[in-house]
Amino acid sequence: MKPVHLICAALCLLFTVLVPSLAKAQTAMDGEASRAELFLEVEDIAPGRPFWLALRIAPDAGYATAWRNPGTEVSPPNLSWSLPEGFLLGEVHWPSPRILGPDVPLDYGYRGAITVLQEIIPPKQLTAGVELTLALDASWPLCRAECVVENGRFELQMVPGEGQPLAANAMIFQAARARLPLASPWPIQVAVENETFDLTLWMDAEEATNVETIRFMPLMGRLVGEEGELRMDKERGGFHLRVERQSGPYIDEVEGLILIFWAGKEPREAYLIRAKNSVSERQELSLAKSRSSLDLDLWLALGFAFLGGLILNLMPCVFPVLTIKIFALVKSSSRPPAEIKLDGLAYTAGILVSFLAVGIILMLVRGLGLQVGWGFQLQSPAFVIFLSLVLTAVGLNFSGLFTLPSALASLGQGLAGKEGASGAFFTGTLATVVATPCTAPFMAPAIGFALAQAGVAAVGVFLALGLGLAAPYLVVSFVPAAYRMFPQPGPWMEQLRKILAWPIYATAIWLLWVLNNQTGSEGLVLAIAALVGLFLLIWVWRAGQRQLRRSFKMAVTGLLALVLGVLIINASRIAPPVAVAGPELQGVETMAYDQETVRNLRLQGKGIFLNVTAAWCITCIVQERLVFDSAQFAEFLSENNIVFMTADWTNPDPEITDLLDRHRRSGIPFYLYYPGTPLGLPVELPVILTMNIIRETISPYLEPR
Repeated sequence: MKPVHLICAALCLLFTVLVPSLAKAQTAMDGEASRAELFLEVEDIAPGRPFWLALRIAPDAGYATAWRNPGTEVSPPNLSWSLPEGFLLGEVHWPSPRILGPDVPLDYGYRGAITVLQEIIPPKQLTAGVELTLALDASWPLCRAECVVENGRFELQMVPGEGQPLAANAMIFQAARARLPLASPWPIQVAVENETFDLTLWMDAEEATNVETIRFMPLMGRLVGEEGELRMDKERGGFHLRVERQSGPYIDEVEGLILIFWAGKEPREAYLIRAKNSVSERQELSLAKSRSSLDLDLWLALGFAFLGGLILNLMPCVFPVLTIKIFALVKSSSRPPAEIKLDGLAYTAGILVSFLAVGIILMLVRGLGLQVGWGFQLQSPAFVIFLSLVLTAVGLNFSGLFTLPSALASLGQGLAGKEGASGAFFTGTLATVVATPCTAPFMAPAIGFALAQAGVAAVGVFLALGLGLAAPYLVVSFVPAAYRMFPQPGPWMEQLRKILAWPIYATAIWLLWVLNNQTGSEGLVLAIAALVGLFLLIWVWRAGQRQLRRSFKMAVTGLLALVLGVLIINASRIAPPVAVAGPELQGVETMAYDQETVRNLRLQGKGIFLNVTAAWCITCIVQERLVFDSAQFAEFLSENNIVFMTADWTNPDPEITDLLDRHRRSGIPFYLYYPGTPLGLPVELPVILTMNIIRETISPYLEPR
């Protein structure tokens, strides 16, 4: 055979091999005004593992491409898939659009090339070696003075495998995800009436000063008309946008993007919002209705506050104080009813005064622009040392090692050990101090409401919290049949008193552990020195009453008090240690919270379980050990591609405080689930968790596997 014949035969053979595969794999097309191409993120399909496809549309110069909602009569782009049996479609992810000018008949769209992402979820069972065909029929409008619609059909052949990433396309998907809008980090409220659309966005006052303007783009339809009035709400630290509404039916929920133009900053940033319409379909807003709604909110907040305070009695935070009150109740059966009632009222007064003081201080500090939250006092190493000294003194008093003279009773023994109204009052104060770091169910919305209000409303919420905490003991003190159920006092009570001292010692030791987390060994050394000073002070007062003159003891006491004060103050000047990722859990890798990390993980399709915790939050620690540190929790995270992330609030952290503020929370524990998509809004979980609660709350937001 001649060489030319050999060449022709080889070309024919090559043609017969390539032509069928080229016919099967149509991934690009050239239209009259654009070029479109379909890209894969993986080389093959892993059974049950989602993968992504990207459609890139590059219009010719002068053309604009429509967003999913063009905002005009132009038809939106359309993606129609033909998939093998058992395959599911995920949500289409569009890049952040622009508001287009009058030169094109589009309100919302793009100039230049865009990449649209879509997730495909294959079934868990695939037959090895069987080729699968995925087909996409797409259409997209392109506009200049007028619009044209271009169409394309794309086909891909893929085989089951391990889902290996396709390195050649990695940069395409990375760039496309970087252009996706984010979930709004700011609280949003919308009110849609017949003729107006009101959007209120709360933003940190300092951040708000960098905003030039804000625009809103609905995901569907033309909800709003021309650009409306935007003003800064100085009272709430945010923005209020009002625009005329296009005529249309009642809207129960608003979905869209807010486009923020930052001063001197390009490009613009788009954020997804989803909010319930705050206006009822059958009622119009009026001043009278607003006031009645406010009254309803206040009564609801008061009810939540009382329930939260009541449940707080069952939280681990209050355990050391409960041991003190258990001993007081045992002693009550032999006392006159009038004294017992007075004791209950004094205990309640101590709690109410302390709750009110904590609330007022919290509001004043926040009013000065400082970022603090509920339980802020235990973020201070100085206060932690002081509280550990107080509890140690109470424990020593219960152990019978000392009894301070009456002159110092209200500062030491009177905090818990002294009988009568003064002792009960300071026990209530101590209960508030150790209880406030943690948040019980119903407390979070109540405290958030109080911090957003002023005057009587806020005072009422804090008093309702305190009344809920004091209620059980107050009721028992007024019901003789209840306290007479306890055994009669006798010598055995002295032994009970010494036994109840040990939970108080345990709490003091726990506070030293908290201090070590806050300041490292340097702060712990100061605390130990302060405890030695306390023991020395007790020894001075116990040392032979006749051998040491009162004036000498007072001088030594003053000197030791000065030394203790210096030690406590110096603890606040110690720089906190390097933050750690969080608790060590079996089978679970823990990451430290960071907003940028959250964004990057969600762009990769990973869900995030966020645990906002602190070393001084006993409830947080208990749940970490009982729920998070379990094989079931680790298996749940692994099966659903969820990352466990911890925000440690042991020390003041503006970023974590800002996170809580955005969700109208002021205390912890606090748990969030971020779906594995940039557009999914975070989901709040209850304060008290079990594995069933976690599954029931998160499962609706998981992609099918």
